Amino acid sequence: MGGGHQGWSVDEWNERGAGQWRGARRWSAGAFLLVGAVLAALATGCGSTAGPTPPPEPRPSAILGPFTPGVFDHAFVDVRTGSVTPMPHGIEGGYSYRRSPDGSMFAFESCCGEFFVASIDGSGLRQITPHRLDAQGAAWSPDGSSLVFQGRRGGDRIGDLFVVDVATGSLRRVTDLEPRRSGWWFMWPSFSPDGRSILFHLPRRHPDPTTWDLWSVPLTGGRSTIVRRDAGMGQYSPNGRTIAYLPSLDPRNATGGSIRLMDMTGESRMLVEDRGIWWPRWSPDGTRIAYAAENHEIHVVDVATGRVRTVGDGGVAEWFDDHTLIVGPGGEHS
Repeated sequence: MGGGHQGWSVDEWNERGAGQWRGARRWSAGAFLLVGAVLAALATGCGSTAGPTPPPEPRPSAILGPFTPGVFDHAFVDVRTGSVTPMPHGIEGGYSYRRSPDGSMFAFESCCGEFFVASIDGSGLRQITPHRLDAQGAAWSPDGSSLVFQGRRGGDRIGDLFVVDVATGSLRRVTDLEPRRSGWWFMWPSFSPDGRSILFHLPRRHPDPTTWDLWSVPLTGGRSTIVRRDAGMGQYSPNGRTIAYLPSLDPRNATGGSIRLMDMTGESRMLVEDRGIWWPRWSPDGTRIAYAAENHEIHVVDVATGRVRTVGDGGVAEWFDDHTLIVGPGGEHS
């Protein structure tokens, strides 16, 4: 796959567009909570200079006690209690909020293919991606210095992966895919835990553009290598020893019917089976994975036991800390 992925075709792929991920806004009852008081509680310890705490050994689910799942839109949700806190004023209404590794900032997508960064309290808002690129799917580097995202220059071309320096705004292209006018899909980029490579997925060559494979490309660019065939939406565990992925993505909407875990030897095991799985995300401590499923339900599965808890109704979920999800709306992914 050196020199870019020349020859790839996704002509059969149905255009879904960025709007597929942004559903109608539905405000939860938690929207009337006092932002300042709860944010202070959520942000306790953020910005600490202490070194990282090693992730604990996998154990049965730490989600405590029953609670009634809710309907969430741009809110923090405590997965232990179900308590809800709205997003900080001024940055609510975005999509896919990603907390920086040190807990001091958010990166999030606007409605128009642009990514912004802001402090956890919503201050210091600024655009981080160039105006000329339609940006999708930003993810933080492990050291918090940069973001990787998929950038397109209009139309329906799949685009390339770019890395932007958060402090300076300098931009560097990582992949060099052959331009194509065809349906496109989110490449789901993310850094490896050591920060040296980027994991992403792409469709196979024509005539089988409905099957997706996981690839890895060095942060410095160059030759991409296959990681797993017939797999998509892959993400490394925090300790880098496991990749969670969706096998056999549905060609109609790129959702999956299960989440599998692959170890460093390439062996994999089933974690959970569900309908219309979308947007799997590891918790920071590596003990759980949050995902969206059919009917726009957010679930959390315990990695050690496979036990699943329904959190509520939403389109996507990102982890704020080990016990708190940032739940946002989503489009018709199932």
